[in-house]
Amino acid sequence: EAGQSSAGQLLDALAKRGVLCKENVSTETSFARAERLRSRLTQLAVSKGLADPALLTANIHVDPDFRGNRSPWADPQRRGSLIGLGLPLGDDSEEDHTAVIWLAACQALAYQTRGIIENLRVAKHNDSWIRQIVVSGGLANDPLYLSAHADVTGLEVTRARDGEAVLLGAAVLAASAAQIYPDVPAAMRAMTHLLSAQESVFPDPRLKTYHDAKFTIFNELQSKVGIWRKSMNDALQI
Repeated sequence: EAGQSSAGQLLDALAKRGVLCKENVSTETSFARAERLRSRLTQLAVSKGLADPALLTANIHVDPDFRGNRSPWADPQRRGSLIGLGLPLGDDSEEDHTAVIWLAACQALAYQTRGIIENLRVAKHNDSWIRQIVVSGGLANDPLYLSAHADVTGLEVTRARDGEAVLLGAAVLAASAAQIYPDVPAAMRAMTHLLSAQESVFPDPRLKTYHDAKFTIFNELQSKVGIWRKSMNDALQI
């Protein structure tokens, strides 16, 4: 979940900002809302002559730590931010702004995942030991979330065949404790399965330079948070 306690909840909260979302918030499911926003992003990219919807976020930057951060900062006091907000003008609607912010948040979660991976690589002194990302849970059903992670990290992204990761993990531990399998790794090998390689999502090499630039900005934004908070805490000492 990209260092978050509830990445899906963050995305859904941002998705509800638009007028159309507010009108349907009591009846529209989060999956239907995400599908509608993905469709709108595709239309926007075509109307603006962009090669990919990912490029719509060039001037929108998100720090996704709205509810603190588990990894890599381990700081529950961190809070999120949106940079580059504007007012809907001309042909742009509030719904379009909502869709782009939602996309930028998806990408920000992928940047955070990339940050975690890079920290792990530094700790291991090995650039190649992580070759694949396996996604489970509700966000595994969001193709935009999967493609963002593939494009940002440069890794293959695949899904677990069994979507209920928490339940499956509990079953793995129970099977090991009951000595159905000799240990947890053996139970994992027997009970967990990935979808076929044909269903994996692979990075689009055209977007590498774009995401590298946004990742640099993302890191600069995150590095400033602690400095800003300390400055304001010091200013409170009146």
